[in-house]
Amino acid sequence: MKSRLAENIRSYRKDNGMTQESLAERLGITLGTISKWERGSSEPDVDYLMKLAEIFRISIDALLGFSLRGNDEDSTIEKIDACVRERDIEGALRECDAALLRFPNRFRIVYQAGRVYNLEGFVSGDKPTLRKAVDLFQHALELISQNTNPDINEFSIRNRIAECHIRMEEFNTGVEELKQNNICGVNNADIGMQLISSLKRNEEGKGYISQALIHNISELVTIASAMTSYHLNKKNYWYCRVSCLWFIRYFEMLKIMPEEPSFVDKYIAFFRLTLAYATEADGFPEEAEVLMRQAIDEAKKFDANPVFGFSNIAFLDQDVQLNVFDDVGTAVESLDLVLKDVGEAGGESFCRRAKEVMENDEIGENVGHEHVAVPKIS
Repeated sequence: MKSRLAENIRSYRKDNGMTQESLAERLGITLGTISKWERGSSEPDVDYLMKLAEIFRISIDALLGFSLRGNDEDSTIEKIDACVRERDIEGALRECDAALLRFPNRFRIVYQAGRVYNLEGFVSGDKPTLRKAVDLFQHALELISQNTNPDINEFSIRNRIAECHIRMEEFNTGVEELKQNNICGVNNADIGMQLISSLKRNEEGKGYISQALIHNISELVTIASAMTSYHLNKKNYWYCRVSCLWFIRYFEMLKIMPEEPSFVDKYIAFFRLTLAYATEADGFPEEAEVLMRQAIDEAKKFDANPVFGFSNIAFLDQDVQLNVFDDVGTAVESLDLVLKDVGEAGGESFCRRAKEVMENDEIGENVGHEHVAVPKIS
């Protein structure tokens, strides 16, 4: 086994935000002595080892840092993860407690322990366990400079803290934490849920839920565009048809009055044209021709009487004073994006026929609803 004392003195000093000068002052020794310790040219005696461990809030064993096989930070994290995967939460908690004694100021250990305590508290509802999770997450925030995982940040940790408060029925505290951490409205749904269900502040909560739905619609259009393009690129025409139909049905169901206009009609037309090409490529040309003409008629009908607000959308207050913006122009112009993808996929014949129909100024009688762009809703 190998001692890592010099490396650990330097690492724990930095973790605690101390300079060599400030540590020397705490210990009542010279700066040169600290420098020698961290270079490994000399080592502190037992008395100073005890003082260093106290200052760094760690055990002497952790300070000495004997690297035994299977007992380092990486191996410890793996043991905790293995317990969680096996649903052995009690074992994971034991591993966490032991790890916190050895690595009390290592971000990965503290954060992972917070997650395990949060998981146990969420399942059991035990408030002391959840309180422990909050304390660990707060400590993790103090150590955030050590974090190298891009999926973990101050935002995600604070949301976990809010989750713990809500689970402890500290609803006001949890909601305020969510509000302060509501970057780009990502917590709107959770805030609205707690305001309505837990705090009975219905009107305030409805506003957050409405904003969450608007954001969801915008994201779903983006997801739908990506998914249908993916299947076209892969020539998975059956899956493309299924995707288009699902998204079309979703947008149709958002309308309170099916026959009345809505801003989603533009996206319904967009997706229906994609559906038309996928249907033709999948071997159903007659059905595809009907779908293609229906999509173009829907786009023309929308452009003749465009809707940019949120009227006729279920779950939204009809006086919401927001408009829908996108970067594709009119509904008919948005269909050009579909035809561009279709052309690149080898559907030149389909594109020619569609453009001929689009150039006709007439609007047919058989008009339905369906398709996609990428709206920016504000």
